[in-house]
Amino acid sequence: MTNKKQLYWLLQIGGWALYTLVNYLSLPLFDISLPYSELYFLLSGVIGIGVTHFYRRVIREYRWFQLNIINLIRNVLVGSLLASVFYFIALTLMDACLFVCAFFVFNLDIKAPTISFDTYGAYIYLSTINVYCVFLLWSLLYFVFQYFESFQKAKYGQVLAQSQLKDATLLNLRNQINPHFLFNALNSIRSLTLSDTGKAREAVTLLSEILRYTLNSERQSFVNLKDELAVVRNYLELEKIRFDQRLNYSMQMGGECGDIQIPPLIVMTLAENAIKHGIGQLKNGGDITLQAYIHEHNLEIHLNNSGTFSQLNQTEHNGIGLNNTRQRLTMLYNGKAQFEIRQLDANHVTAIIKIPLTT
Repeated sequence: MTNKKQLYWLLQIGGWALYTLVNYLSLPLFDISLPYSELYFLLSGVIGIGVTHFYRRVIREYRWFQLNIINLIRNVLVGSLLASVFYFIALTLMDACLFVCAFFVFNLDIKAPTISFDTYGAYIYLSTINVYCVFLLWSLLYFVFQYFESFQKAKYGQVLAQSQLKDATLLNLRNQINPHFLFNALNSIRSLTLSDTGKAREAVTLLSEILRYTLNSERQSFVNLKDELAVVRNYLELEKIRFDQRLNYSMQMGGECGDIQIPPLIVMTLAENAIKHGIGQLKNGGDITLQAYIHEHNLEIHLNNSGTFSQLNQTEHNGIGLNNTRQRLTMLYNGKAQFEIRQLDANHVTAIIKIPLTT
């Protein structure tokens, strides 16, 4: 921020110093000279800096950067004209004050420049066009600089989003392969090898598919919804082997939703949360219902599970997972996506994700 301010004032002072120097050196072309010309042009540069700085405050105060291109061009043309008028008024008042001080205070013998009306008119005309062009150029450079900075910020935001996505993916990877999860899954498979070898083979397949998807998703920014829900189904099937009759689930997805791109493991995180802090905490287990459909130009994903939700009672680990989900959605969709988790009724918690179809 400090460097930005320093650059702004450096460009302001340097630009107006160059402009006033060129004007001062061009005076002989019009055969105009005053005993206080140097002071006049010095103060004119100071006035220019003041007017453009005020002009900048107006631009920022009224948020011109949020205008469409037509309204922005209109505002710049009118704003530059008004800024030129203020500049000329200030110059006229300053010139009058300098003349009074030079003539009455310092008793300087000032003679009016001997120039023709046509020459003076040409000088005023060219000065008017010149100043207006200067303010237009100042506006152009200011907006180009600001848009370039916004572009850089957007690129930085994308890089940050990718970094956040990778961190979240790694977090979910650790969730998937943590010893507790593997112990439960492998223990269930071990029991099945004695009672139901076919189901044991199925459980091994489910576990391998989950781990493969988790590892592959680390290299992807987005995946198809149908692929995400497929691995969620595998996860719930594997957990159903562990919970047996204590877990029931159902999943519904609108036919038009399958190819919609979503961040990987975003639904998986909700399913893990539902199992760990919902079904796993209930003696008699419960149910999980997942629905995905399009509503009002948004992809909506609703995951309901048995249990109760209290933000204050969430563990630090779970809080990180939910915060990462919220942050990823915010950064990847520029704040247009929504995430909410709340108590649906006395016995059920709902988590809702809304992703805009057009960003």
